Amino acid sequence: MSEEIRNKLKEIFREVSITKRLSLFVTIQREDSNLWDLVMGGENLDSQENLIEIIDIINRILDRNEIVIFSKLVLLNSTDSFVRNFNTAFRTTNGDLEIQNSKINNMGEQQKVLPKEIKQISNVIWELPKTYKKGMNVPARIYATKKLMQGMDAGVFEQITNVACLPGIQKYAYCMPDAHWGL
Repeated sequence: MSEEIRNKLKEIFREVSITKRLSLFVTIQREDSNLWDLVMGGENLDSQENLIEIIDIINRILDRNEIVIFSKLVLLNSTDSFVRNFNTAFRTTNGDLEIQNSKINNMGEQQKVLPKEIKQISNVIWELPKTYKKGMNVPARIYATKKLMQGMDAGVFEQITNVACLPGIQKYAYCMPDAHWGL
């Protein structure tokens, strides 16, 4: 992770801390990829309202090319045993903590968030436009119900838009309903 992104994460931490009582702010590198999970713990943090507010802050501070390195945003209530145990084991003075090459891979997250640029074409067809990512030669089409879409990891959108950047690709990059990130 670059120093610039680290500094932006500190800015996100400071901004979120203005209105939320954070007791945990951690970036965890996934063992199976170059993606990171961003984990925040705080008092009553695990609500839809807080999720939307924090995503707005992240979108304002990180640009799209920086956001794609994050696979998950996990919001946990400070009473959650994971937060208590983590803070006990890895207490820091400034609240900024990073664990590299962690084997923590499948923590439950509050909610998956669809890219804001995605358009629903039909009941089961979704599309990310060529403008979603620099270098895309064609739009990315995902075949899935709304429920399946909401369960997809951010890595799925990263993978299908990478396919859309391949030279010689025609019309669309297609993603099937069983799409998932990792093994």
